[in-house]
Amino acid sequence: MEVKSYTQLPSLQKVFLASVDSFSEKLEGDFLAPGESYFYLWKKGNYRWYGDSWEANVFPGNQILYRGSNFTLIEWEDGKKQYISPKGDSVIFFNLESKSYKDAEGKSVTP
Repeated sequence: MEVKSYTQLPSLQKVFLASVDSFSEKLEGDFLAPGESYFYLWKKGNYRWYGDSWEANVFPGNQILYRGSNFTLIEWEDGKKQYISPKGDSVIFFNLESKSYKDAEGKSVTP
């Protein structure tokens, strides 16, 4: 697996930050977003930000799920991150020092 440390992964909380509080429970639908991307807002405050080869599903107060063309990245609000490779193996970073590797079947492995 190519990801070995927590700091190699971007902060999805910073990349996909959108202030939707004033629109929650009022608007729902698709909107144009920056950089040839689109934005879908649900009335409950969840949103999906997406382009041709990627999407980020944001569940405020819980997690962000990013799917790119060759990997998936999940970041929880408490800072925990999971990287899933195209083969299905993954690494979960509980914090800067603690991590766990799993194969495509979810069995623990040593890198």
